[in-house]
Amino acid sequence: MTIESEPVLGEGRRFEELEGLRAWLSWSVVGWHIIQYTALNAHFRILGSAAGVAHAAVEIFMILSGFVITHLLLIKQEPYRQYITRRVFRLFPLYLVMATAGIFTTGLAAHAITELPWSGDPGFEYRDILLGTFASQQAWFPAHLLLHLTLMQGVVPDNVLPYSSATLIGPAWSLSLEWQFYLIAPLLVGALRRPKWAPVAVLIVLLGYWAAGAGLFGVYRLESSFPTAGIFFLTGIASRLGYTSVRALVPSPLAVAVVSLVAAAMLPTMLSIGLWIAFYAFLVTSDRAHKGIDRPLARLWERMFGSPAARWFGGRSYGVYLAHWPILQLTLFLVHGKLGPNLLLDAAILLSIVVPATLLVSEMLHRGVERPMIRLGGRVSAAMATPRAQAARVTA
Repeated sequence: MTIESEPVLGEGRRFEELEGLRAWLSWSVVGWHIIQYTALNAHFRILGSAAGVAHAAVEIFMILSGFVITHLLLIKQEPYRQYITRRVFRLFPLYLVMATAGIFTTGLAAHAITELPWSGDPGFEYRDILLGTFASQQAWFPAHLLLHLTLMQGVVPDNVLPYSSATLIGPAWSLSLEWQFYLIAPLLVGALRRPKWAPVAVLIVLLGYWAAGAGLFGVYRLESSFPTAGIFFLTGIASRLGYTSVRALVPSPLAVAVVSLVAAAMLPTMLSIGLWIAFYAFLVTSDRAHKGIDRPLARLWERMFGSPAARWFGGRSYGVYLAHWPILQLTLFLVHGKLGPNLLLDAAILLSIVVPATLLVSEMLHRGVERPMIRLGGRVSAAMATPRAQAARVTA
């Protein structure tokens, strides 16, 4: 999922740590998918929770999106046409490149997965999912293609079109969700900034989340429609709108982090929100001196999320998030005949190929697709500005 970080806040605060967080999140997803394809989670108890960690990582991506898009709306204050044009150029180009690759690699992986040494393992749940995904792609390809080209595949329930949200490329379900949020974000953020309309907006999002959980909108295998995940975007929006106020209320980031993590442990469905609050507690206090035990933890937090290396990996996280999937599928097809019964060794082989290949491809995508398209989107959006708005920008 793509998250854009705007470097400067009104009072000069930089959100560079968000880039580092994106790196950790994207590689968590990569790790889980390798575990998923090798059925390691079914044989090693310590890896049994990997799916929950990866799921929480994607939900934190949603929270991040709510935070960052709200920030962009606050500082740019541009017309909707310009705003959505920037989002199109940010989200679609790289996605369309990798979705095209995914069309072909899904079939290759579906062929290879039936010949893996562990294919018949009862704990290998992903076998049936991949075969079902490929069967749906073959049976209803025109419908899937149209939905994926418009990034609306996540809106369609699985009981209407099986495996709709991730038929061409697995991670695309969350991009569809991201696009749905982009479309309504200005309206939602605008309502939440007005005391009269904020309670109504919150109530609508919460009711939608409840209705989706109750199955009133259909059956969704993944949280691919906005009602199924609205609470996470709402958390991010509230985090940005309340940033200045919260910063003055947090005396110790460690205390807030501990409370949020304990709460998340007691309520696992809210793991992602608890992890975000722990991160957010250090984010809102990172521009002031820390004392006592907060100081070494704040330094560790900065190294994990704000270091040059973390920010470098974070800057390529969108490419990593998308590219690793077809790379993993292609690798599995190419080496499946050489894999044996040792799952740890097989996972190591996949890691040794997929990780460097993903780094290389994501860097190529970052330089050749992502950055050029962002710049082009900025130019196209700027050209849409009215003469009066352009004059105001020059005067400012």
